[in-house]
Amino acid sequence: MTYFPRLTIRLYRCIAYLMCSGTLFGNYSAENPLLAKPAKDLNLTPSELRHVNALAHFAWGSYLALNDAVDNTEIADEYIASIKNNPESDYLIRELLYLWAGDSISTQNSNVVKHLSKIAREDPKLVNLNLLVSNAYIYRKEYKTAEKHLKAVFKEIKWSEPLIIKDLSYCYLHTKQYKKLHKLLRTALSDNNLKGNFTVEYCAAVSYSTVAAGDDTTLSKKMKGKFFNLGIFHAINASESFDPNKNFKNTNEILILAGLLIRQNLVPPAIKLLNGIRKNGWRTPEFTIITDEYLTVDYYLTLAAMYYALNKKDEIIPTLKKAIQLDPGNSEANNFLGYYLAEEKKDFDKAEKLIRQALTKEPNNAAYIDSLAWVLYRKGKYKKAAANILKAIALQKENKDGIILDHAGDIYHALGDTNKALVYWEEALNYNIESSKEVKEKIKSLKK
Repeated sequence: MTYFPRLTIRLYRCIAYLMCSGTLFGNYSAENPLLAKPAKDLNLTPSELRHVNALAHFAWGSYLALNDAVDNTEIADEYIASIKNNPESDYLIRELLYLWAGDSISTQNSNVVKHLSKIAREDPKLVNLNLLVSNAYIYRKEYKTAEKHLKAVFKEIKWSEPLIIKDLSYCYLHTKQYKKLHKLLRTALSDNNLKGNFTVEYCAAVSYSTVAAGDDTTLSKKMKGKFFNLGIFHAINASESFDPNKNFKNTNEILILAGLLIRQNLVPPAIKLLNGIRKNGWRTPEFTIITDEYLTVDYYLTLAAMYYALNKKDEIIPTLKKAIQLDPGNSEANNFLGYYLAEEKKDFDKAEKLIRQALTKEPNNAAYIDSLAWVLYRKGKYKKAAANILKAIALQKENKDGIILDHAGDIYHALGDTNKALVYWEEALNYNIESSKEVKEKIKSLKK
């Protein structure tokens, strides 16, 4: 017989909901009615029977999960039995990842992770199952356990699976094992099979950029500078190797990469990435959604950043409003729109309200405090602006932002303190800011 596994997951999830509502099999039953022996005329092969049983266990586990009276151990047992019957099933693994996207991974599914890790260790070549286990540990911030699991897999498959390298890099990054991280990435990037691989290049771009932007005092400025340059280099490489027909599996990764490029004013490669998303879900040029799973807040924030870099003023505010419509409490979106309104001298009261809303969630975010200082400056409240800009500078410690220092110069110049204004403007020039030409002009005019 011909078997169609692509249809079965959605079907069995529907069955679980129908069972929960009592539509099928009446009210709650302690036994799984889906495990009845199949009719002989189906002529199922042993392999097909295992697949059917795997789906039956999964559907029953989904049903039990919807019943509050059921013990979590029963649910876990069904999911474990599901994978045991068919550990090669990418469909089941994706469904488990879907189920574990919330906080339940640390409660009812902790037993599942423990048992699945045993199954996965028995066959390191079951890459997706091993990735499921490592992702579960990473989600629970058990980075050392995830690292140990991934290393065992890595011994068997070596450099053949970029996603294993990516997860192992993530573990090294979060445990601050920067030497191991650098060695892993350097070796992977020099491997003939992985040269130009998008996943590895993306991983290198994000890893190096994250370390460079961090506040780890154990790293020298020279090393941070090296990692910063490597981050940009690999971000460009990743954009060049990007193929929307092959790499369009995780939209958030594309948005993160585009964001890295835009922050360095590398707009053309960022546009290439965003166009790749557009071709896989949006119509040109209105970005009208075809399938809404890709229409995220991150997409609109990245798009707005691109418009900002290109100085397309008519597009920035509508794009940011779309992001806020999707998530009214998103701090980054509220701050971005508030700051831009202040920058453009539009609706200062609304700008201040948006920025203060962002600060309720992240009160010690230096960029948001700078935004508040800037809107207060635009409103002529220079003393309050100065108090906030000093707080923003103090929060930055070693990783100072040239734009914030430039703002400090403007604020103190408005207060009539030209000496402080000069100090901040000159310090701002030590950092790579786009407005360096304007800052030099301000210093020149002050020294006349």
